[in-house]
Amino acid sequence: MKPSKTLLFIIAVIAALALVCAIFPRNGISIAGIRIKMPTISHILAGNTQSDVDIEGMDKNRQTQAEKLLYAQLKDKMSYYADYCSDSSRGFALPGNDAHFFDDFFVRAEQSAQEGKVVRILHYGDSQIEMDRISDVLRAYMQETFGGQGVGLIPFSQTIPCTSVSQNASGDFTRYASYGDSTVARNHGHYGPMAKCCRVNSSASVSINATKSDTRDEHLKSFSKITVLFDNLSGNVAVTLSCKGFTDQQTSTGMGVHSITWQLDSAVTSARVSVSGLCDVYGIMVDGEYGVSVDNISMRGASGHQIQMIDSALLAQSFAEMNIGLILFQYGGNSVPYLHGEAAQEHYAKEMERQLRILHHTCPDAKIVFIGPADMCRGSEEGGFQSCRQLPGVINALRTMALENGVAFWSMYDVMGGSGSMMTWVNNGLGGGDYLHFSEKGARKMGGYLVDAFKTMYDLYNLKKEIDPKTFDKEWKKYSKPRR
Repeated sequence: MKPSKTLLFIIAVIAALALVCAIFPRNGISIAGIRIKMPTISHILAGNTQSDVDIEGMDKNRQTQAEKLLYAQLKDKMSYYADYCSDSSRGFALPGNDAHFFDDFFVRAEQSAQEGKVVRILHYGDSQIEMDRISDVLRAYMQETFGGQGVGLIPFSQTIPCTSVSQNASGDFTRYASYGDSTVARNHGHYGPMAKCCRVNSSASVSINATKSDTRDEHLKSFSKITVLFDNLSGNVAVTLSCKGFTDQQTSTGMGVHSITWQLDSAVTSARVSVSGLCDVYGIMVDGEYGVSVDNISMRGASGHQIQMIDSALLAQSFAEMNIGLILFQYGGNSVPYLHGEAAQEHYAKEMERQLRILHHTCPDAKIVFIGPADMCRGSEEGGFQSCRQLPGVINALRTMALENGVAFWSMYDVMGGSGSMMTWVNNGLGGGDYLHFSEKGARKMGGYLVDAFKTMYDLYNLKKEIDPKTFDKEWKKYSKPRR
């Protein structure tokens, strides 16, 4: 067929269809129960024009409804977290009701795996935390959440057995400490971050063995990074690590505070560290490749004054080698019995303020939490036991001091249940027979309460990721209130 005839045929078909569309009933016709309709000429000519449905408006309305739902949930959650920080006996009191107080620490902890770093939590305390009590429960949570291995910072020579690690030191060394009746003190304050150290006079070594106990957390049972923190006093110190067929020696020729680190290809359960030369060993960090480490630094009989006994420049140099994100400062129990009257209690709070200011100055990037003393009971003249009457006053003075100095506060006394609670804890196997210390079971329970407080703060931190920062701050200000 010629092109001209093809064109005429197409035109004829179009014209016929147009005629049908023009005369076809608008409602169509019904044939055998089936209704047939034809489009109108206007619809055909209009093509794919935009409909009257406002898609953008629908999406906006959907988004608005979602925001309303989120806002309703936000109000409930915000009210809960604000009440927890303001009224809960088990929550942290935050300076200035600052909901962002722990953010920097959580950011560093989350980034530790990506950066291949270990972020440290230093847990200073008295005999309530001896043998790694309380600290071990917190460590298990932190390492399960953010990663990590090992017991953390330990002294070169351990005088009190620890349930998380065993060690045996030998050689030519002298122990120094700023606390305790049977230790050698120093006038110049060269103790290091553990408030004690070992002076290696010529050569000494220590064997380190991870726990094998079925009752201990799995993260404790191996380690892959070992760091020795020391002060080189002779300019020529050699440190050797031996473990599982691996032996390596590193030397330090510069005077002053140094650290030597080994990152092993695989985790081990035991190691031996040998030191040659004149130096003060401030501690050995037994860790994993990354994550969080909780360092238990217990001081039997201490009242918390030991920080001021450490040379501040030395402390700052040591902290700079350790990547510290958080400091827990748990004291007061050994001082409470002697703090009769408001003046004595305020004086003790002022002394603790001095320690916190030193920590702020020497470790400015770390957040600090003051953990107040637990309930303690003593024999009364009427017979039986009763709580120390001065406890509420001491705790209130410490809480006020901490919050005024940008330090969070957590009260073991309130967590336990307040006055007389130690008697209940003892009756339930959670307190010791001296009505002063926790039993092992009680220490783990207290550690669990501390973990609960951190979990709540981490949940709050994650909630903030879902919300516009300005909206969060506005709502938090609305619901939060001063700690009572």
